[in-house]
Amino acid sequence: VYPVFFFGFIGVMLIISVSSESSDSQLAFIPIIALTVIALLGYFFMKKLVFDLSDAIYDEGDSLLFRFGRKEVRVKLEEIINLNYQTIMSLAK
Repeated sequence: VYPVFFFGFIGVMLIISVSSESSDSQLAFIPIIALTVIALLGYFFMKKLVFDLSDAIYDEGDSLLFRFGRKEVRVKLEEIINLNYQTIMSLAK
């Protein structure tokens, strides 16, 4: 859901900046360039951190079924060698 809101917001801001009449036409391209850079940086960060996450994981008793869109991968529990976890901690205390 986050990528839809992120890129939707960037798109709306691009439309507003293109359609608005600027008094100084020499500086009118700066918001367009800035929003384009933000969109590209956001895409590369999401590609690294969000887009590679599985869509769903199902417990099938002796195996786990991972779904990535239309692709399915089944992993038997006996084939799992190592398992790590990380708790989410709040930095504000």
